[in-house]
Amino acid sequence: LGIAALLLRLPVIALLLLFCIFVGPRLSGRFRETFLTIVSIATVNVFALLHAVSNAPFALYGFTITILALIYGNTTIPLRFAYACIYTGISCAIMIPTILLHTGIEPALSWAIVFQIIIGASFSLITNYRIERKVRLNYLLSAKEALRLSLLSADREILMTRSNTDALTGFVNRGYFDRQSATLFASRSNTGKEVALLFIDVDYFKRYNDFYGHPAGDACLRAVATAVSGTLRGINDLAARYGGEEFAILLVDVKQDQVESIAERVRQAVQKQAMQHLNRSDGISVVTISVGVAYGVIGEGLTIDSLIKTADRALYTAKREGRNRVAFRFPQAA
Repeated sequence: LGIAALLLRLPVIALLLLFCIFVGPRLSGRFRETFLTIVSIATVNVFALLHAVSNAPFALYGFTITILALIYGNTTIPLRFAYACIYTGISCAIMIPTILLHTGIEPALSWAIVFQIIIGASFSLITNYRIERKVRLNYLLSAKEALRLSLLSADREILMTRSNTDALTGFVNRGYFDRQSATLFASRSNTGKEVALLFIDVDYFKRYNDFYGHPAGDACLRAVATAVSGTLRGINDLAARYGGEEFAILLVDVKQDQVESIAERVRQAVQKQAMQHLNRSDGISVVTISVGVAYGVIGEGLTIDSLIKTADRALYTAKREGRNRVAFRFPQAA
């Protein structure tokens, strides 16, 4: 029987090893559970068969080992509860009749072993259910926490975006513009890059508000922002509502001729919208803008403060010379 027992055990052990090393990790959840359930059922019933056919004096007491195998499958592997019920049900359906019908076991001992199997099966199933319930609960709690953190992150991002954005025009606000421009000049990687700052002011905007009303004034600013947006090169151009009717555009890594072209394109884009403005004193009947441009090279004595001051002076020059025009200043150093 020793050789027969070894020959019966070897395939089971081989299957378990193959599953653990090669098969299990490659299978989907359902196939992995099915395979493991079949192997577990085979393991328990091979042990039961060995003890049933053995003539050794204490072999029949080895049925208690099958109880341990049953408990192991339900609590240590462990199988999922549905598969554990199948595993336990089939194993008990095979073992219990085998024990009760075995002529070599006294009836009292047979019922004692059956009772132990039923108790072991019941307790191990209860444990299996609690394990699975705890695993599922932990998963749900983890998923809930992950969702909470995701929503919190999304809310934080929304709040951050709102705090950096001008609600009327959709451009970034002055605070964000100041921080980004300061960071740009502080970064060594930007040293040597050409930079330009455009200051844009809506001509006679106070008169526009007085004549058409503040709601129309807000609509005018939104229209100007739309026109300005259409002239930008992409995400690397930073456009902001700088204050009131004033806008700012920061251009990085840009050539002088590109700056001149963009500034003039911005001015023309606003004028082409042909928004009526009949309360001007210069004979023009549509909304226009004045643009002041400062241009220089980062790292050559140029600071963001000097660039802003230069652009502001250029804007003042454009307005003094008649508005609806572009004026340029190119600082050499701060």
